[in-house]
Amino acid sequence: MPEPNKMDRTELEDYVRELERENQLLGKAIQQATRHIEKSSEKDAELGKILQESIEDSSDELPQLRLDKDETEEALASLEETVDEAIERMDEVGRW
Repeated sequence: MPEPNKMDRTELEDYVRELERENQLLGKAIQQATRHIEKSSEKDAELGKILQESIEDSSDELPQLRLDKDETEEALASLEETVDEAIERMDEVGRW
């Protein structure tokens, strides 16, 4: 298409219609992109909320996990004592 300043009236009208059509297409594309961004932002917010809740839930469970670890260590120490005592008794009777 020739430059706008070298067009006759009909060509200018066609050119303007083409620009208007392109403008409408760009407007629709911008609207779609905006909706996509909004949906992505909503999903990001939901994921952020889920992540925050998971972190809070994990934080709530940490003291319990620590307690379980301490209890496990105590049980293991008790088991080791029991095994040591059993070995000593077996040594005493000569069965080891």
